[in-house]
Amino acid sequence: MRHVEFKIEITNRKDKYIVDLPDRELGLKDVDRIRKELEVPLLPLKRIYYKTPMTYDRWIYVKIDEFTARDSGHFTEKATARIYVPELFLNQFYKTIILKHRDENTGEVTRAELRYQFYEERFIEWWKAAGYPLEVEEEKEED
Repeated sequence: MRHVEFKIEITNRKDKYIVDLPDRELGLKDVDRIRKELEVPLLPLKRIYYKTPMTYDRWIYVKIDEFTARDSGHFTEKATARIYVPELFLNQFYKTIILKHRDENTGEVTRAELRYQFYEERFIEWWKAAGYPLEVEEEKEED
């Protein structure tokens, strides 16, 4: 049986990308981070993917809990609410995470890479603090 899940759809009214993060080559800082977080100080460079691949999207869906759904006031009639944001607005809610691949038998790290990941919790915290808007206006540059 499917159960009720509350979610928000995040998009742009003009069908522009709401997130667009470019390919990014890794540097020594990234190599050091990977080795430290994986606790493999001598992980060979040939096992570390050379870049963080781009990510882009026009729609993102985020599940929210019942308390947030009730508090927002947007879910009285249905379980989904749509939020319109400016182009590239969600870039600020992304972080890089480390993906690791291990040998099933030895547990040895065979490959590591950085990937972009949407930080849903931070977005929901922002949404709450902003008063649960369904329309986020572009910030105007002051003259």
